[in-house]
Amino acid sequence: MSDDKKDSNRTTIIITVISTIGVVLAALITAYATITANSNHPTPAAPPSPTPLPDPAAFVRSYFNELWQTRDYDNMWNNDLTPKFKTTVVPKGENDFIQTWSSMQKIDVNSVTITSHQSDTSVSIKVNLTFYKKTGSTTEDLFFDLTYNPDLATWQFDVH
Repeated sequence: MSDDKKDSNRTTIIITVISTIGVVLAALITAYATITANSNHPTPAAPPSPTPLPDPAAFVRSYFNELWQTRDYDNMWNNDLTPKFKTTVVPKGENDFIQTWSSMQKIDVNSVTITSHQSDTSVSIKVNLTFYKKTGSTTEDLFFDLTYNPDLATWQFDVH
């Protein structure tokens, strides 16, 4: 084979190799671009803003209104009072609780004042109430602690 023919074959082989390398590089670049575009690089999400808790004063108003209007004592005993409150404030148990509140003909909530915040989920309150019984009425300032129970999504009367 002549030297010119050998040079021509070498040139063809070199061009073919360079061309193949170019095609492979182009395929690699395309694959990398596709992988990069499809990769899941989520931007960090902002932390969820905390859900505001219900108003503790509204809970107290509702509680005392329910005591004489709906009189759902079992539900109130189980959901609105912490175990510590029950054993400390109503040591004779649920029957005593029911007996006390069922004697009320009406309860007026005159005012509810939050006197201190121990934390976002713990407050102390002062409640001015007028109790109406068959024998007459009395107005009293009562002081309570409340703790928010996230499992029940409600405030509860507590003892701090």
